[in-house]
Parts: sequence; C-alpha cells; structure tokens
Amino acid sequence: MRAELMVVGKPVDLSLRARRRVLVSSIYATLLILIGCVAWLSRTTDALHLGGICLVCFTLMVNRFLLGGYAHGGLIHPFSNQAPAQTTMPPPYILLGLYLHLSDPSDRDWRNDERELQLRDHAHYQAYQIIATVLAILWLSTGWSNKINGLLTAWLHVPAGAALYLFALSAALLAITLPQAILLWNEPDMSGFVVEEK
Repeated sequence: MRAELMVVGKPVDLSLRARRRVLVSSIYATLLILIGCVAWLSRTTDALHLGGICLVCFTLMVNRFLLGGYAHGGLIHPFSNQAPAQTTMPPPYILLGLYLHLSDPSDRDWRNDERELQLRDHAHYQAYQIIATVLAILWLSTGWSNKINGLLTAWLHVPAGAALYLFALSAALLAITLPQAILLWNEPDMSGFVVEEK
C-alpha cells in the first residue's frame, strides 16, 4: 500500500489511518450524492441509464486514480501482482498533476508481499459477503416487484423499475470499490513514512 498521492503537483500524505478513512468516507459520500442526483434527474427525464453509465465510469476513474487494486495507480498495489506495462511516453493525466508519486520504480511499488496478499484475500472475502447479501435482496425484490411497486409509489413516488435499477447500480459500485475501501479503512498507521518538504 502506498502512503502518498500527488494531487495537482502537491503531495498528500495518507500514511495515517484517519486520513485514509476520511478519503474512503468522502468517496462513498460523493457516490451516494451522485446516486441521489441520478435518481432525482430520472424522475423528470429518461436519463436513468445514462446517469448509471456515467456513475460507473466515474467510479472506475476513482479506482484508477485514488483507490487502486484493479489497475496500476491509486493507493492499493494491483491485485493481479503483474508488473506495469512499460512505455516511454508519460500518461496524459501527468500534465494535470493527477499522478502518483513513486519514489523508485522497483518491485515493491507494484508487487504485493505475503501480508498484503493475505489482507487482499480477507478484504475480498468480507466485501463479497456484503455484495452477495445485496444481490440476494435484489434478486428477491425482483420477484416481488408488483407488491414493491405499490409501496414505493405510495411512499417515495418512485417506480419499482427505477428503484431496482438504482439498487443494482449501488451493488455494482460496491463491487468495484469495496475491497480497496476495506483495505484502506483497516490498515494501521504506516510508521516510518516521512513526507519530504521541498
């Protein structure tokens, strides 16, 4: 796990657990607000599916630049344990300053050690128990959509199809981000990390 991100050319120290928890909380709060915006916009227009696609793309970008895990970037080393592709051209987002500050391009920047592999496996186990529960609720609710439709339209003025779509979208966003969030949330403070002042 990395302890520093470079955002707009400035290092952000994330070696403390409290700072990583603030990052995880702000990511999920942002996703919750965006899901609410998609739900609100879909009441007046037919933008529900387009909003869902945009939200999934936004979540993939959050994974790429902040969380990591499924790509080379972010705080979590790649789960695949494969070396990054070598290229001579810098990626285009470096111009924006949205890149990770990597001190030396050695194996420890991308390869997981035994402790990280064990934590990765445990985080996936925890995450997919939650996701399996959410998917089971979604599956059961699709069978009862006629009964749920009457309740939702009476209480929330939301059709059952839109509510099920938003619930499925939330499950997909959890599947993309939850293992990395569990790792960032549970990792203790990183001792010995000092941000160099320039």
